[in-house]
Amino acid sequence: MPHKIAFCFSWQARTLDQTYKMFQSNLFDVAKKQWFDYDVFCAVEDDKDVEKVNLLHPTKIIKIKSADVEKIIDEKYSNFIKNVFPYKYWALWYTKYCYNSLQQIYKVCESMKLKNDYESGNKLSYDIVFRLRFDAPFPNKLDFNAILKELKKNEKSVICNQYKYSKLTKLVWADSIDDLYFILDSKASKLFANMFNEWLNCFKGKEITRNIKLHNIFNTILKRNNESVEKYKIKYKNKKILAYILVLKLYSVMFFYTKFFMRQDNERRFLSFFEYNNFTIVKDQISIRIMKESDFFSVKWLFKKTKYEL
Repeated sequence: MPHKIAFCFSWQARTLDQTYKMFQSNLFDVAKKQWFDYDVFCAVEDDKDVEKVNLLHPTKIIKIKSADVEKIIDEKYSNFIKNVFPYKYWALWYTKYCYNSLQQIYKVCESMKLKNDYESGNKLSYDIVFRLRFDAPFPNKLDFNAILKELKKNEKSVICNQYKYSKLTKLVWADSIDDLYFILDSKASKLFANMFNEWLNCFKGKEITRNIKLHNIFNTILKRNNESVEKYKIKYKNKKILAYILVLKLYSVMFFYTKFFMRQDNERRFLSFFEYNNFTIVKDQISIRIMKESDFFSVKWLFKKTKYEL
């Protein structure tokens, strides 16, 4: 019997009309040529772009309204986000991004649950499970046999990219991973579906216990710098150079902050979840592209081809 792949997509489908052909040619068609069967599962934002998801011919779809998810987040985590996170873990100004992070994690988990339910209901098991974003396709064709071989080396395996944007940001985020995709074995994917409900486990043992005064000073500076960036977005939409200066300033403060304290953002949460659940984490640099409806974003990272790319 042929091996089976589950492609689990989540988030917003607004740029899917620009990216679906890359998913088709570099994932779906290549899977068939390598004698892999596959299914597509989508947890998609229920907005004006929701119907674009049909371009992927999904096996199962769940449509999700962010307003509904926000209520779930408030009920489950608002006290931690407002009264614990900024004082025990990271900067005050970052609390609003906890909501964005949890929105993303919730939808990722829903796509995995679709896969799990389909797996159980049809008495089958996927050999490879992809966590994907609609706006982040692979620009090269993947070698699924090489991926399967890697995943079979250890139980609870996940393949991901070492965080890499620029030399500056690498100094700040050198210990982290990208969250644009994850490639998992079946056992790891079943655990991954629980991440939203087990979010607090990602923080265990990572409390700030030293240099509290220094932490508060950085908090004040970071909050002030972030407010400057936010004001720029409204007031100086066409003056990109000012944005880069402000972002550079923000990153420089964050660089010094991370010399004293562990960064606690979304990528770190995924990594912490994998570590907490004893996943085998395989870091590489598979080529990836992210496409957003923004003047700042349409970025392509092409690296020297790894063993997972044809």
